[in-house]
Amino acid sequence: MRTILTAALFASTLSLVACGEDTPAPQAPPPAPPPPATAEATPPPPPADTTPPPAAKPSLSDMMTASIKNVTDALNGHDPAKYAAVFAPDGVVKQGGQPDISGRDAIAADIKNLFTAFPDLKFAFSRAMWKGNMGVSTWDWNGTDTGGFMGAKPTNRPVGVSGATVAIYNDDGLIKELHIYDDQANVMQQLDPKAKKGSFRAPPTLATQIETVSAGGPDEDKNLAAGKAMYQMLDDHKVKDLCAAMASNDAAIDDYSMPVGFKGSKGCSDYINGFVKAMPDFHSQPLANQVAIGPYLVSEGTVQGTNKGPLGPIKATGKPVNLHFIDIVQLKDGKVTHISSYANGFELLTQLGVIKAPAAPSAAK
Repeated sequence: MRTILTAALFASTLSLVACGEDTPAPQAPPPAPPPPATAEATPPPPPADTTPPPAAKPSLSDMMTASIKNVTDALNGHDPAKYAAVFAPDGVVKQGGQPDISGRDAIAADIKNLFTAFPDLKFAFSRAMWKGNMGVSTWDWNGTDTGGFMGAKPTNRPVGVSGATVAIYNDDGLIKELHIYDDQANVMQQLDPKAKKGSFRAPPTLATQIETVSAGGPDEDKNLAAGKAMYQMLDDHKVKDLCAAMASNDAAIDDYSMPVGFKGSKGCSDYINGFVKAMPDFHSQPLANQVAIGPYLVSEGTVQGTNKGPLGPIKATGKPVNLHFIDIVQLKDGKVTHISSYANGFELLTQLGVIKAPAAPSAAK
């Protein structure tokens, strides 16, 4: 039995060997397919920026308007630092008859003297006009001399003046140069118990609202041309022609360095002829600045001449005069309806030798 199985196994093996010559070799399995592609992960968005955008810079006109309010608040609050803060760090204050005041510290120290002399001082703007980086304003202040003005003993008398300023602003709305026009000689007369009533202006009543005037309008070029002609007639002493420009007998001239105003063409003639008699060679051109703003013509300059005739109670001195002034002229249809003129009589009196010129202030520490 074992022999039979062995033979069968041997035969089977031979059969397999013989048949293997015709059987194809086994094939290698195909390569595995690549894994399916996966989409790249999208990065998360950056966190949202919650920082608020910077506030838009106010317009220059808005900053200039804010300056008017800050000045009012500072003067009525008797706050020298707040007043000085409306100026650029290197800001300058210029006033005829006075040394320039430069820098915030010196400006604060100077205005503090006013608060010391008049502890109840009150202030108000009456008009504010804008053109470009220039602001022109008129204003009034009043108070009581209980602290002593310019080093003198207190008189307890009421005082006050009307004035005008030209402010030149920088791009940040700070004043880089301020020109002040008011009559300190009038204050001195108000404090003088010997001064005759009617020889000086009484303290003004403060305005309760501000007239605001913006540049623009069809009459500005016409008003500027009329102004140039007027000041040429003034320098040529053509009094009759000049006074013909007064709109009516109600047209007024208020020179705040004089005790009374003038009206109509006759008042205009009396006013200008007074200058001609006191200074036969007087002239005002070239002007330092002249600009039309709405219905107003603003002119800054100096009256120059030689004092060869009496000037009020003052006899002729023969001395030269160089008096800073500003005129604010209101026009309608090319005619003058009102003139406001401001100058510092203190400057005139020092040039004529009537009073001693003030010493330059010491540098602020």
